[in-house]
Amino acid sequence: PWGRHERPCAAGRRRLRRWLSLDADAILFGDALGCDEVLPIEFATTAGGDAGLAPRALSLLRGMSLFDDAGEVEVDDSDAQVAELLRIEAKVDLVLTLLGAVLRERTTLPPPTHVRWSRVGARFHAPTAPAHATGRVRMVLDARLPQCLELPARVIATRPEANGATLW
Repeated sequence: PWGRHERPCAAGRRRLRRWLSLDADAILFGDALGCDEVLPIEFATTAGGDAGLAPRALSLLRGMSLFDDAGEVEVDDSDAQVAELLRIEAKVDLVLTLLGAVLRERTTLPPPTHVRWSRVGARFHAPTAPAHATGRVRMVLDARLPQCLELPARVIATRPEANGATLW
C-alpha cells in the first residue's frame, strides 16, 4: 500500500520504467557481444515443462550449422567425381529450398520484429506484456529453414508501448 506522498507520479513511473529497461539492457548486453536483426520472434507463456526443448534446439542448431559450413569449394573441373558431387549437392540444395517454401506455407511463423540478442538473452517488441512471466521464445534464425527454434525464457523487464510492449 502506497502512502499519500509515497506513490510516484506519472513522470516518476516513466522514469522508473526507463531505469528498469536500462538495467535489463546492462544485464543482457553489458559484457556480451550483441546482435541486432529483424527476425520472426515471439514469447509464449507455457504451463508445461521444458524437458524436450534443449535436445530439439540443439538438433536444429546443428542442422543449421551444416548450411553455413557448406561454402564455396575450389575444385578441379577435370575431376569427374567432384563434378558429380557438386551436381548432387546442388540438387539437395534445390530440394531443401522447395521444402522450405512448403513449410513456410503450412507453418504459422511469429511476426518479424527488430530483436537485439546475445548469449544471455534478447530484447524485442511483443503485442502483450507478460511481466516476469516464464515461457518460451520462438524464433526463426534462417529463412532457408523456416523451423522455429524454441528456447526456455523468463521475462525480466517490460516497457509498455502504444501497440504492445518491449520485453527483456
